[in-house]
Amino acid sequence: MLDEAHREAKEAIEELSGLVRGLHPAVLEDRGLDAAISGVAARAPLPVRVRADLPSRPSPTIEAVAYFVVSEALTNVVKHAEASRAEVLTVDSPVGGPTVMTVELPCVP
Repeated sequence: MLDEAHREAKEAIEELSGLVRGLHPAVLEDRGLDAAISGVAARAPLPVRVRADLPSRPSPTIEAVAYFVVSEALTNVVKHAEASRAEVLTVDSPVGGPTVMTVELPCVP
């Protein structure tokens, strides 16, 4: 019984590790926001243009938030917008703030 509980605990830890890796991709930590967002864009089933002009690397928290916002936005574009292309959004995060994210949504029928 103890061996089974130990095995189940190890499996749960492996599952959680996989979930965390999926939520916070290694490329974000290793190569930064530009590379992580470019990877998301490359996997999209429509052309996505990425423009990144970061004078310095943002904090890990800002990188993670920006990554998830862009990832979710592109997911929604693919699922709901019937778009033929997309362009990744502007993020301005100077030292001391405030962080500004600009999202432009074309609203033509």
